[in-house]
Amino acid sequence: MTIIKYNANDVVTSDHYGKGLWDKECIGVAAETIKDTDIVLDIGANVGVFSLNVAEKKKCKIYAFEPIKQTYDRLTENIKENKAVGITPINKGMSLKNEKLPMYFTDSWSAKSSMRNISADERAYQVECEFVKMDDFCHREGIKPNFIKCDVEGAELLVFQGGREIIKECLPIIMCEIYEPWITAFGYSPVVLKDYLRELGYSWFTVKEGEFTPEESGVAAGENNFWAIPRKV
Repeated sequence: MTIIKYNANDVVTSDHYGKGLWDKECIGVAAETIKDTDIVLDIGANVGVFSLNVAEKKKCKIYAFEPIKQTYDRLTENIKENKAVGITPINKGMSLKNEKLPMYFTDSWSAKSSMRNISADERAYQVECEFVKMDDFCHREGIKPNFIKCDVEGAELLVFQGGREIIKECLPIIMCEIYEPWITAFGYSPVVLKDYLRELGYSWFTVKEGEFTPEESGVAAGENNFWAIPRKV
């Protein structure tokens, strides 16, 4: 059984994850989709809920990216606690460029950490974090990802723009959060994000009761998690 520990003050994140209110079905489908031989990028790993649940079921290699040091430290503790040897934690985020940028962080809701103050929480404070381009990281490490999970609170397009070459080359399956209020804080729309990956050879789906359902509109009502599947699959 996967053991997940949270920072002491992170009450909202722990409550939602603990009750299975976030991503439960998508994580289960991802674990079924990913193969033991796959390479997985978990971009926006937080404390490791996705990575640890997948690693419990599959022997794949997972690179878990978490830029906030406080959250990253809890991620590494959870990896050790679960003896998840297939997960490599990386204290960086992914974006359009290799650079250091401030992120907004709230102690009570670490899962809302973002380059924009998406929660409009007056208690949020800025933390300088390091970011890397997906293309540069993968080429440097000789990585060819088969699956990408991307949940970065509105900055998803920046991640994919920084990974254009490797995405075109490898055509990994992508599980991506698309939440319009947070995306618009970065100056683009869900349609722009979806069109970007369509251009690279993808079609969009949601998951309903374990089944993939085509979703080609801007946003599906009530859905935040979407799947981009290469059309060759």
